[in-house]
Amino acid sequence: MSAYIEYVILDNFVVTYMLAALTYRILLKRVPKLRAAAAATVGTAVAVCYPFVESDVWVVIIKLSLWLALSLILFAGGQKFILCSLTFLGLTFLFGGAMFGIGFFISGDASEAMRVNMLDFPISAVVIGVFFCYLAVRKIAVRFHRIKDLGGVIYDFSLSVLGNTMNFRGLMDTGNRLYDKVSGLPVIILSAKSLMGNVTDEQFRIMFSGRGDTLQKDAHYMDISTVAGGKSKILLLRPDAFVLYSRDKANILYDVMVGVSFSPLKDAIGYDAILHPSLM
Repeated sequence: MSAYIEYVILDNFVVTYMLAALTYRILLKRVPKLRAAAAATVGTAVAVCYPFVESDVWVVIIKLSLWLALSLILFAGGQKFILCSLTFLGLTFLFGGAMFGIGFFISGDASEAMRVNMLDFPISAVVIGVFFCYLAVRKIAVRFHRIKDLGGVIYDFSLSVLGNTMNFRGLMDTGNRLYDKVSGLPVIILSAKSLMGNVTDEQFRIMFSGRGDTLQKDAHYMDISTVAGGKSKILLLRPDAFVLYSRDKANILYDVMVGVSFSPLKDAIGYDAILHPSLM
């Protein structure tokens, strides 16, 4: 009986905490750890009492009441309470469906699958499985929001360099934490292909021959790490002027470096550069 209670506590506390954290991640909100822990504690305390409830009707009533109570603990006082609560409920059903699928895969029988729960697995498998489920769903959620909000994070900008004023479109990527090691200024990554249409062939050839400073002040090369884990070299240019257009306003910036890269920008559809979040 002691072992059973320990498993129930682990099962419900970890899963409830994970579902609460995932709900906040999907809605792009910071996870309030105290609220998530409080909700997990309440959920666990109620779950321990389930074996003593004989009526299925009362089990349903208790579970619905618990969902409402956990929603109040997690989301009360915040924005979009109903959306948050329904997202939390949807994730709960999704997790339950996943457990049913695993049970059906193991037993091959629907009635047996209904009785499969985490008590049938080693405690280490429970912890590892829940952790990887959390990472997978969080990654999907972040990717979904990035695609959904792509139009909202693409900005028009212009820069003056090599005597030319050029217009581009850039993706505001919060993952861009690149700073010039020499000047300490933030770096935006510009596709060399996009730049080629705005400078002469001679200017472009000199730029990448290692003599970029003969054309533009403060030009130099810098090594960066790629997404694939390798190394790449970009040419850094300090533009004479950099103008970022946001909400019909023109923001003129001077303290920024432009990194020209021959490596293709990942998923670069509809934009020429990766902007730095410090520009906003």
